[in-house]
Amino acid sequence: MGGVFSVRKIISSFIRVNHAGELGAVYMYNGHLRIYKTFHMCEITHIETMLQNEKEHMEYFISKISSYSRPSIVNSVWRICSESIGFISTFLMQHQGTMSCIDGVETVVSEHYSGQLSQITIIIANQLALLQREEERSVNLPELEKIDALRYISSLEANIALLEELKDKVSKFLEDEEMHRDSANAQYMTNKVTEIHRKFVMCLTKLAINISKRI
Repeated sequence: MGGVFSVRKIISSFIRVNHAGELGAVYMYNGHLRIYKTFHMCEITHIETMLQNEKEHMEYFISKISSYSRPSIVNSVWRICSESIGFISTFLMQHQGTMSCIDGVETVVSEHYSGQLSQITIIIANQLALLQREEERSVNLPELEKIDALRYISSLEANIALLEELKDKVSKFLEDEEMHRDSANAQYMTNKVTEIHRKFVMCLTKLAINISKRI
């Protein structure tokens, strides 16, 4: 029965890190928009559309976190850092800074979601195989033992259903993040400054993901 609880721990980590990431994304886009709105920059509608996508992602993980996980204890840090990065990138480099920042963040997030999807697919296959074995084993069990076995089977089914839901949602969110990345990548000139900025943002994003997975 340990398999059920170990899978729940993995699911908890998935939800926690994804919630932290989408929260950070919302604040980053808000940081960009503060400059766009102040200086009436013409690309504001495009940024607002991306922000709306991120809000939808965040709301999904908010709906799951109380039941299956907990918020990262450093979420307040991510909020401040994310909004600051968005604000400073746009303030110093205008639209070029915004797009190179978004490209860097969404490149890492897309890789994160893609890797997570691969993990989820493997876990679902393992849980389905375990479920089949337990169903076959439970058929000939004495009545008292069968009650415990059926409870375990029910837990496996609940895990699989949650994993399937996560897989569907993360697949959709990955499509959105890749769209943001590709759109941003096409809208700025690659030079030493934007490439250094992009790589710096990527490093920060990877660090935030690794920390949020653990705490």
